[in-house]
Amino acid sequence: MSELNFFCLCGTLNNMKIRDERTRKAMLKKLLWKISMLGKNGPRNTVSRSLDTKESLSKDLQKNLRKITDIFGNSSDISIREFSIGMDSNTDAAVVFIDGLVEKSVINENILKPLMLYSRGTKPTPLADNADMLDVLKRNVLTVAKSKEVSTIEEITDAVLSGETALLIAGYSSGFRVFTKGWETRGVEEPKTESVVRGPREGFSETLRTNTALLRRKIKNPNLVLETLKVGRVTRTDVCIAYIRGIADEKVVRELKKRMNRIDIDGILESGYIEAFIEDAPLSIFPTIGNTEKPDTVAAKMLEDGKISNNQAIKLLFITISSTAVLFAPTIIHKYAKQDSWIPVVLITILAIVFSYIIATLGLMFKGKTIVQYKGE
Repeated sequence: MSELNFFCLCGTLNNMKIRDERTRKAMLKKLLWKISMLGKNGPRNTVSRSLDTKESLSKDLQKNLRKITDIFGNSSDISIREFSIGMDSNTDAAVVFIDGLVEKSVINENILKPLMLYSRGTKPTPLADNADMLDVLKRNVLTVAKSKEVSTIEEITDAVLSGETALLIAGYSSGFRVFTKGWETRGVEEPKTESVVRGPREGFSETLRTNTALLRRKIKNPNLVLETLKVGRVTRTDVCIAYIRGIADEKVVRELKKRMNRIDIDGILESGYIEAFIEDAPLSIFPTIGNTEKPDTVAAKMLEDGKISNNQAIKLLFITISSTAVLFAPTIIHKYAKQDSWIPVVLITILAIVFSYIIATLGLMFKGKTIVQYKGE
């Protein structure tokens, strides 16, 4: 059955009146079966298959560039810069990046300039194999803070889509993914949904590394673990799981990683997508996963240890690259009813009692009257 026929069946079940209960149940059973199989056999999986190729890089530079061009098609923002390196400029090389996701000054000054100019003044050194040559480039030529050797088309594709620059050299079946991210970002601002009277006013942004840096500033401890994984067959969204080793229960950490790896969806565009897939009781009227836009709130949640019970003291953080909200799990209902953590509890309790007494007294003194009616008299 095609997807068109499937959706026609949905409309038929909604509109037609089926007198035979057995027939209606059979059609409903068939519909539910189609729902479970549609995501597995649908045509959308062809996209993920084309991007998840495990094919190794070839020593032929032009063959590698043709494969990359076939994957990205005629996208106008894909830039491929070919050039020559070496004493006699007899070795071809190329960099591949997406315009708008990279810092071009880093590519020009730290990759192209050292390879095209400085490498000509370097005397050739006898090398045992390809790995030695790449190691010389990494240690002596490339002036970048972070780079990683790669050997498959999938790794090259993932690097380019993540805002990094792929460096390929003719005659070698390995290349480099060089850290050159540099797109426009929003600065750290106070979240409008969580304004406070006292305490830090900085909030998370849409950039993953900015969010992890804000958390690192709050918790300067090597036991703070940040693990990044990709979720979404098409979007390949970066999601970071953060927890404090020694406070978080390892069993809970493993269970959450298992649930994250089970997520099979085209894209993750916001943290709410993840929440729907990993929560324990989706039909519960009480929240089981909390969310916040403030780094200090997240740090406080992660530092809680044994106040309620062992499991409830586990605090794990889910940071999504395209979302300003951060999820923490598990949570308990009283967390949504308590006052700001930066305001003294005793002061708030006293004020609450005083205001409650005033309101109750006024209600007894002027029964059945509003403020407007009392003023009129």
